[in-house]
Amino acid sequence: MGILPNFLGALLFCITLSFIPNLTRKSIVVMTIGLVIFMEIERYFNQNISFDISDIAASVVAILLWWFLTKSKILDNFF
Repeated sequence: MGILPNFLGALLFCITLSFIPNLTRKSIVVMTIGLVIFMEIERYFNQNISFDISDIAASVVAILLWWFLTKSKILDNFF
């Protein structure tokens, strides 16, 4: 599918979940990783697209970027 859509999708999903008040950062990471793995498995079985580790790596980089931005309070200036 592409690295950029997976990167942006994971980043936006993390940011969206950040607005739910009772979720911790760990639970947001777990839910995002679960979504990424589920989507890759779904693409593999239903669309016969080969498993691509770079898509998961792009999502992990997006999660790490989100983690850094929330830990350093950079996102607090925007939201």
